[in-house]
Amino acid sequence: MVADDPLFYEGKTVTGLYQHFRGTVPVHGVIQKPTGKKDDTVEVKGNYRIIWNTVNANLKYALVEVGR
Repeated sequence: MVADDPLFYEGKTVTGLYQHFRGTVPVHGVIQKPTGKKDDTVEVKGNYRIIWNTVNANLKYALVEVGR
């Protein structure tokens, strides 16, 4: 993932989907869609931690290897 908007990877809210992208909670289990019609979910098997790496002032990237 690549993000050039700091609100994607940092901010005060670290609950819901933000706990994975801004916090330290690995992506796993049932994830609910955070916007619009919120009845859509996806189940993620395994645990995947998002670690952001800095490219420059606002640009960061994260590599997440997903197994089968």
